[in-house]
Amino acid sequence: VTLLATGAAAEPLKRFGVCLRVSPSATAARMYVRTDERFSHAFTHLCISYDTAVCPGYGWIFPAPGATFNVGVSYFYDAKIPPPEKNLRKLLTRFLSTFPVAADVMRHATSVTELKGAPLRTGLSGSALSRPGLLVLGEAAGLTYSFSGEGIGKALESGIIAAETIIECGRGIGSSAN
Repeated sequence: VTLLATGAAAEPLKRFGVCLRVSPSATAARMYVRTDERFSHAFTHLCISYDTAVCPGYGWIFPAPGATFNVGVSYFYDAKIPPPEKNLRKLLTRFLSTFPVAADVMRHATSVTELKGAPLRTGLSGSALSRPGLLVLGEAAGLTYSFSGEGIGKALESGIIAAETIIECGRGIGSSAN
């Protein structure tokens, strides 16, 4: 059994004959910033904004260890209304300056990483999930949440389910059906 967990890249899906859509569903970009410890303690939750400044995408900001924050934006390719800006750097700048929570964090922050972007495959679409001898997992299967862009948890879960399925099916090999 081959487990195909290649992220949003379409080429491996095409090579295995399971690609139903070449283009990704969305694009996201994020960076990490650091504030002082005292300021960072005021923020304890993920914050997602669907403000008109970034729709049909979203912006996010959430605390990470060491007084750092993950901040970013994403937009969807297949939205009925096109995004106001397709350049993710410009979209992030718009989000960080117009969304009050993000603007407040940025007033106290310094960048600790560069802005990094990536395509996303969402909505359980874009590829077949299996064929004989092959299981498609994680973002390759479109398991990233459209709502939040979170995909690591679902990718890990799909790997666990695939492993359990392979083990269970392996137990039946060579057994008698009597």
